[in-house]
Amino acid sequence: MEEEINYATLVLRKVASAPKDKEEEQTIYSVVKLQESAATKLKEKEDRAVISEVNPKELATPLSTEVEAAACCHSRLLLVCLGILCVVLAVTIVAMAIYIIMGMNKQEANLSAENQQLMEVLKNQTEQLTADIRVLKNQTEQLTADNRVLKNQTEQLTADNRVLKNRTELMTVEIGNLENQTKHLNRQKDDLNWTLGVILTFNSFPVKEFCPDKQCQPCQGGWILYQKKCYLFYDKPAPWKTWTQSQTYCKDSGADLVVIDNQQEQEFISNNTKYYHSEHHGYWIGLKESNGNFFWIDGRRNTLGYWLETGGSGSYVLVIPDKSPTQSWKRSSPEFQLKFICESEALIRLN
Repeated sequence: MEEEINYATLVLRKVASAPKDKEEEQTIYSVVKLQESAATKLKEKEDRAVISEVNPKELATPLSTEVEAAACCHSRLLLVCLGILCVVLAVTIVAMAIYIIMGMNKQEANLSAENQQLMEVLKNQTEQLTADIRVLKNQTEQLTADNRVLKNQTEQLTADNRVLKNRTELMTVEIGNLENQTKHLNRQKDDLNWTLGVILTFNSFPVKEFCPDKQCQPCQGGWILYQKKCYLFYDKPAPWKTWTQSQTYCKDSGADLVVIDNQQEQEFISNNTKYYHSEHHGYWIGLKESNGNFFWIDGRRNTLGYWLETGGSGSYVLVIPDKSPTQSWKRSSPEFQLKFICESEALIRLN
């Protein structure tokens, strides 16, 4: 005997408007009702099959009838248990499906709410960012305009500065030229004043001696220039002159007997004096004794001491040639006739 099996299709629909509890009750009720209908139909088919298979002759036997009745009850019991197990399994599957669907719906609702919140937050942030971008764009445009104006002003100032710099450089050059001209003129003025001062020392200025061929020179002919001063080493033959006569000769030449200021000048004098007549003959210098001290002819007190070991006697001083520059002074009486050394300022002041 072939059994007919009917399959029931369970369709679960989500009704958005009904509450979740009502949806679950309706779903369970539908499943149970379908299962009961399936079990009833199955029982009816089994009964018809059993009745059709019974032999009419055997129905008359009471014992066979009892056995068959017991077997039929046992089969029905098995079928009922199987049906119950199917129902329980189907209910379990449906319950699990409902639980899963409810969990998914709950998660979906939570996700939907969170998504909505995130969308709202994102929307607000987007709007805020859009507003900030708009403000930043306006500020950027303003800064660009200000920068353009500043750039133009800078270029103008640069051009003005360049012009001013050129003018300043030109004025600096002109000022430098004027300063140089002023220095040159002041130097010429000082030189002229210097020359005039030298000329005024003469009672009768010897133009031919200082300016032969109309070209002036610092010293007269026969004089030696040393450190802006002129020196005459009198070297004429005898008769020579006393100290007083020597000073008079120097004065007439616009000079004085030499005043020695330092060792360099002393060495210069020693190098230009010559031995003559005897070892006791030398050159008068502008140094003499007064009240136990030696003074130069310009009134300064002597602070040098280039004396010979045997310094001699007398109140007037001469330089002995061919001696050590630091040991060449000797005292003598003014009436002795000797050569002498005159010293004067140069007519033309050299730089």
